[in-house]
Amino acid sequence: DGVGHQLKGLYSVAVMHNVAGKIFDARSYLHKKFRFQHLSSRQETVATTRWFQDLVLRYASGIGIQNITAESAVTDSGRNACPLANRTVMVDSLWSSLAKCARRRPRSPTLSRNMRVFATVLQEMLPPRRLPIDAIVMHIRLGDASRDRKRGPSIFVAAQNSAVIMRELHRKWPLSPIYVHTDSLDVAQKYLPANVTHTVLGGRVSALQLLADLAHARILVAGMSAMSRVAVLAGKQELVYAYAFTRREAIDAYPGDPDVTALRVADVNQLMSSSSGSRGWPVATAGPQRQQPAHDQ
Repeated sequence: DGVGHQLKGLYSVAVMHNVAGKIFDARSYLHKKFRFQHLSSRQETVATTRWFQDLVLRYASGIGIQNITAESAVTDSGRNACPLANRTVMVDSLWSSLAKCARRRPRSPTLSRNMRVFATVLQEMLPPRRLPIDAIVMHIRLGDASRDRKRGPSIFVAAQNSAVIMRELHRKWPLSPIYVHTDSLDVAQKYLPANVTHTVLGGRVSALQLLADLAHARILVAGMSAMSRVAVLAGKQELVYAYAFTRREAIDAYPGDPDVTALRVADVNQLMSSSSGSRGWPVATAGPQRQQPAHDQ
């Protein structure tokens, strides 16, 4: 699986340590063989592997798991690797277990602590902000996911909604720059409005830089992907617009008060159907910006 799905899976496993009789075996995780879809080079794979290992080491230290190191971790040959597989079905099954425990009221103090520690470490390990502090970032996931029989139709519906969403974002916050992350530029451009200034972040962007751009956004329009869902966990966005499934996950199984999360992570349909105002956000009254065509960066 890709980096986003594996991060989501890691979260669902790690935060269940000492919850409902489960133990997070950090040692085995550190020493497994790491493989990632969608990375552009062996160098990025090695760097991402080390990043995951460091994340686990810091998290384990934060919740009191002692005496583990990544010294024997394998990044290429697979020697000494534990027979653990990164399978989508396994990740989704484990997430369901986490969500069930997280919905209980009151929430387990241990689970709440684990969630906070994981999210804090993840935030601390993000690459630095590179976009303006008031950036609006839209994530349009297409690529191989759009060809999936089950996910494909909903992914294309989300892409088709991009024009309405972008126009409404610009209407509400005309002074905030809009950036678009997509893995299929040619397809996405068919849906993006030519009369709204925006920047498509093209070129070779690492998976971790993508995560950072989404997480550091002032306003994030989450895509139909695990990477966007992890960005909501990792980020401190003032406002997130998300489709129902992503919003439900954030409310059910992310740190903090679910009612507060529900206010921060809004239903994207609310944005598309709104005509004025936005959940307490000031609507800018400045004149329109000079329009330019979209371009790669």
